Amino acid sequence: MKEITEGDYDAVIMGARGKTTNPDLILGSVALAVVANSPLTVIIVR
Repeated sequence: MKEITEGDYDAVIMGARGKTTNPDLILGSVALAVVANSPLTVIIVR
């Protein structure tokens, strides 16, 4: 998260594997945390 806030970025693009034990969740915990806490636009590629 430090890299996102201190870097000169317009958006974040990241992959989501979704390897969670809960089948109702589409995203993994890391991708979900980035989406929830990032001040930038986050694009998740699956």
